[in-house]
Amino acid sequence: MARVTVTDCLEHVDNRFQLVLVSAKRVRQLILGAEPLVEANNDKWTVVALREIAAGLIGPSILEEPKPEVELSFDEPIADGETDDAGETSEANEAGAAETVVPYREINLEQRSEQWKQWRRSGFGASEIHALMAQSPKSLSALQAEKAGQGRDCQSEAMRRGIELEPEARKMYCAEVGVEVHPLCVQHKKHAWARASLDGISDDRKQVVEIKCGEGIYEQARDGEISPQYRAQLQHILFVTGLETIDYWCYSPGKKGILIKVKREDASYMDKVIEVAERHQHLLADELPAEPAAEAEHD
Repeated sequence: MARVTVTDCLEHVDNRFQLVLVSAKRVRQLILGAEPLVEANNDKWTVVALREIAAGLIGPSILEEPKPEVELSFDEPIADGETDDAGETSEANEAGAAETVVPYREINLEQRSEQWKQWRRSGFGASEIHALMAQSPKSLSALQAEKAGQGRDCQSEAMRRGIELEPEARKMYCAEVGVEVHPLCVQHKKHAWARASLDGISDDRKQVVEIKCGEGIYEQARDGEISPQYRAQLQHILFVTGLETIDYWCYSPGKKGILIKVKREDASYMDKVIEVAERHQHLLADELPAEPAAEAEHD
């Protein structure tokens, strides 16, 4: 297939500024689960959106849609039991319980899938908060590369091992506390940049767990210690979910798991996180590439 350029797209919009608006809105739709109108071919969503625009399949009319199917108003919680076309579901409530209004919406994505990676690039996840708050040139540069899809998509042996052990660790946690939990992706309604890929949350959405596997982390937890990096991660999860406590579960094969309950810190900490995150939203994905960087070669 021929490559697409910004010039091709300008035949279907009024100007470059409108192209930025149209493409950005379409990218968000694709990230949240909208069906591509052209073959994706493993392209980034930005390129897919530009190809759709160049083909005349997406145009300025997208800007007039008051409530796109794949987007939800951050001010309007989904009614209990509803599922929209983007795959977003409302919180699950106990039978007969009153509807619970939560500060997040659920995103139906498989963690570590390509679509999940795209979703993460357009927001700040729990594991990135410590680096964001450091605000050093090195940490911000690494974050920017990651959000642009230019970071090294590789895993250390410890990370790979942790991912492999997570299902086993989650099973042991459920047996320990007597509550079933399942992985879930969530996004804050008001602060859309705030996202979290939860290792486990209960069906009633009242109990959440962060799972860590590995001998070093296990030994640290046995002494009752949690590293600053993980403390920042836990506080971010509490902010997105609106819960007051989170279970920090450390697991090492052949050993009894260690459970540490962590409470939400003073609101001033998250106020600072919000201020820093919103100041650095320019690092996030969904920005239109400069010409001719928006070209894609296809066989």
